[in-house]
Amino acid sequence: ARARLRKFREDHRRPAWCLLESRLVHRLVDAGFVQVTTPTIMAGGNLQRMGIDKSHPLFSQVFWLDDGKCLRPMLAPHLYYVLKDLLRIWEHPVRIFEVGSCFRKESKGSQHSSEFTMLNVVEMGLPVGSRRERLQMVTDMVMVEAGITDYRLESTSSV
Repeated sequence: ARARLRKFREDHRRPAWCLLESRLVHRLVDAGFVQVTTPTIMAGGNLQRMGIDKSHPLFSQVFWLDDGKCLRPMLAPHLYYVLKDLLRIWEHPVRIFEVGSCFRKESKGSQHSSEFTMLNVVEMGLPVGSRRERLQMVTDMVMVEAGITDYRLESTSSV
């Protein structure tokens, strides 16, 4: 353990996650995306607008605070709130992303944590015919930076 800590201090100096986050941020910014940051605490109404109510499985995983507020279980609600305004004033396509902490009461175990970091990348205003190809390109960018080579995209219906 001492040797590992010494190597960390002398060689790495930053946790692996921080190095990955920096690479992802630089790659996405270089590709024309704008990084945004949104609040960690959100109003419960933001979840309801996304269809997450008491009958939704995610609802029971939310960390609720006082006055109907909660710790964000995902980045999307605030990100789409920002996007709504940007779509009105920026030239299309609008490209934004956020890297941030999210919180969920998930099952305990070595693969689950109540706090985790999420990346959400949004690109709006592309022609319909080019969306699938662009999704593959952006996914490839992220996966290359993460060092992941064995993956595939799958299409499913959300309805």
